[in-house]
Amino acid sequence: TAGRRQLRKILRSGFSSGGPTLGSTTYSAGRMDETEAVSRYLASVDRFRCHNQNYHASPLFGHMTPEEMQQLQLCHAAHHLTLLVPQHQGSA
Repeated sequence: TAGRRQLRKILRSGFSSGGPTLGSTTYSAGRMDETEAVSRYLASVDRFRCHNQNYHASPLFGHMTPEEMQQLQLCHAAHHLTLLVPQHQGSA
């Protein structure tokens, strides 16, 4: 299916930059303290790592193995966390 092809592409190459993001779910300065945001993120990582039951099938990607699910989560986190990489300006 198209969803499985998209999953294979994401797992191979990651999410493309500039892709759509749900604005209401992204971090915006002033909306949450950075320390709280990091704590909430780390708690969600711990919940994912401790999960030991089957995952529900994705409406887009279908059933995924635990390895595929982990790789997808890593790709997704990398996509969003690239916002934290400092952008260096060239010397004048």
